[in-house]
Amino acid sequence: MRGPDGPRAKQGKTEEREARSVHAEAASSRKPTNMDTAELDKIDAFLEHLFSLPDMRNETIIGAEYQIVNFIRSNLARLQSAFRGPQYFPDLDPRETLAMVFSRLGKRVVAGASPFFEGIIRTGIDFNILNKVRKDRVIDASLLREKLVRFVGEMLDDPVARLQYRSVSYIFRSNALEKYLRAIYDRKGCIYNELVRMQRSPLSPEEYAAYFKVFLLLKPYAYFKTDNRNVLSAYPGAEEKRRFTGACRGRLEGRFPEIDPVDVQLALDANLPEFVLEKWEAAARLLYILSARYAEYDPNLRSDRGAESPDRSWYGVARPLCGGFGYYRGFLDELYMIAADLHI
Repeated sequence: MRGPDGPRAKQGKTEEREARSVHAEAASSRKPTNMDTAELDKIDAFLEHLFSLPDMRNETIIGAEYQIVNFIRSNLARLQSAFRGPQYFPDLDPRETLAMVFSRLGKRVVAGASPFFEGIIRTGIDFNILNKVRKDRVIDASLLREKLVRFVGEMLDDPVARLQYRSVSYIFRSNALEKYLRAIYDRKGCIYNELVRMQRSPLSPEEYAAYFKVFLLLKPYAYFKTDNRNVLSAYPGAEEKRRFTGACRGRLEGRFPEIDPVDVQLALDANLPEFVLEKWEAAARLLYILSARYAEYDPNLRSDRGAESPDRSWYGVARPLCGGFGYYRGFLDELYMIAADLHI
C-alpha cells in the first residue's frame, strides 16, 4: 500500500509539503468523540488490518503511519460511506470517526516509535564524540542521553514533527550513515575533502556517524509547533526561513546548553536547501541530501538484476534537478557513484 502518488523518487513532493498536508489533515478532523470499548475495538481492528497488509511488513512504524494516512486520504469518500454502515458507526458523523482513527493511529505509532529511538539514543550513539569535536565543552553523556530521550518523545507526540522522523528512522534502521561514511573515507573524494580535510576532523567514519545521528535527532525541531508556534514549512521565502530557524536555534540552545551552538545550527540547517543558507557547511549539506533521499525511501522496492539500485536511481534523477531542490551537485555526483559501488 503506497501513497496515492507512489514512491516519491519522482521528486514531486518535499517533506515540507508533506508536513503541511498532514497538518491540514489533522486540523480538518474534528476532535475525537467519546467511544465505548466496543467501538474502539472496531477502530483498532481497522488499523490492525491496515498494518498487516503486505507492504507494511518492511516499514518502520512511522513509515507505516505515512502510508496509512495517504491511504485514508485517497479513499476518503469510500471510507466515510463504510463508517456510516450498521457494522461500524451509523450514529456518528464520519468526521468524528475519522478523528478517532487518527487519534488511535497516532497513539499506536508513538508507542511503537518511542522504544526504537530510545534504543538508538541509549545504545547506538557515543555522546563522548561531542567532547572530541568541541574540546572547549565538557558534556555529561548520561545527562544528555536522558534529555534527548525526553526531547524525542515530545517530538513524536506531535504529528507534524513525527513525520520528519520517518526519513530518520529509515536512515537509522538501514545503517545508511555508516555505509556511506565508510565509502566516503575509502574514496577520499569531494565529500571527504569537505568533511575531513577542510574541517581538519579527527573523527573516524563510525564517529562521524554517531555525530550525525545527534543532528538527525535534533533536526525535526523546526517542525515542532508547541515550542515554535509555527513550523518551517509555513515560511515560503528564504529570508523568512532563515529568521525562523534562527529563532528555533535560540530555543533549542536553551533546551541543550551543553551542545555547542555551531552543532545546533548544523542540525537545523540540515532542513534547508542550499540556496537558503547564509553559511555553507558540508555536514548540513550531506544530511540535507540524505534526508531528502530517505524521505522517498521504499523499503519494499528491490532493483531487478542489471538495473540501477534504488539509491543510485534517486541520485541520478536528482542530479539535473539539484538547483531547484537545493542539493549540492558535487555531493550528489559522488553519492551516485557510491550507491553504484555499494549497490544500495
